[in-house]
Amino acid sequence: MDYSGNWKMSHNMVGSTFNEVLMTSYFSIEKSSTPIVRRKFHVFIVNDGLRELEGAEIFIQQFRYDQNTSDPVNQVMFKRNIPAASS
Repeated sequence: MDYSGNWKMSHNMVGSTFNEVLMTSYFSIEKSSTPIVRRKFHVFIVNDGLRELEGAEIFIQQFRYDQNTSDPVNQVMFKRNIPAASS
């Protein structure tokens, strides 16, 4: 807390790190002996809640930061059921 007794910005940010649902992702490139290169985008979702999330909509947008546009290069939306207490 600051001198006036108010929450600091860092307190508010830390509170959101303990949400029940967490999504993280990473991008990988798999090379093989052939000229084919496979690019994969991996998404992991953790639900620490006590109830299943039915029909959760996941919307992913991919951007390139080396271009002067704010339009996504690729986007995909899908629905999944996320079981309770899954990690």
